[in-house]
Amino acid sequence: MSLSPSDFFIIASIIQGFSIGLAILYAPFFRSKTNNYLAGFILTLSGMTFLGWQEFDLFWPDYIWSLMWEFLIPVFLFQYFLRVLAHRFLRAVWLPWLYFPFIFFLAIDLVFDLDFSFDLYKLPFKESHPVYDGYDSFLDSLALWWNAFLVLWMLRISRDDNQAPHERRRWLLRFGAAMLATIAVRLLSDIV
Repeated sequence: MSLSPSDFFIIASIIQGFSIGLAILYAPFFRSKTNNYLAGFILTLSGMTFLGWQEFDLFWPDYIWSLMWEFLIPVFLFQYFLRVLAHRFLRAVWLPWLYFPFIFFLAIDLVFDLDFSFDLYKLPFKESHPVYDGYDSFLDSLALWWNAFLVLWMLRISRDDNQAPHERRRWLLRFGAAMLATIAVRLLSDIV
């Protein structure tokens, strides 16, 4: 396996993400319930980047990467924003429901994977069927829009919050804007 300059950049990003995520999670200076959500976001994102980049052609890394982690990543970030702002939504009854899309599509993927990957039973269609291809494309688009929706919601909550200090709100707005820019690049790459 030969590495291009972009591969070195990706590897450096992955190592940096894992290092920062683990430092936030385990260093006593950073340890807090709020920062646990930031660490979860960074570690999950770094893991997804690694699994998407790797070309080992091994079953388990490829299988784990195929799961729709994209529905989980913005929920960690949303929880982080709420905790940093000590927002009233932390007590909302609906907050755990933000995990529902990940759990729901994980269950559907497991139904498909028990046939396509594990051959435990046979579905009435193959993995190459146009309906499954359409479902897969729909899921990718839905995950992108789910991310955009939650990031926009985070930006609005941060902008409208009057209780948090100005510096904290500014940090969250900049962080959210960077995440929105990343989503926009991904959306444009899908269009082009």
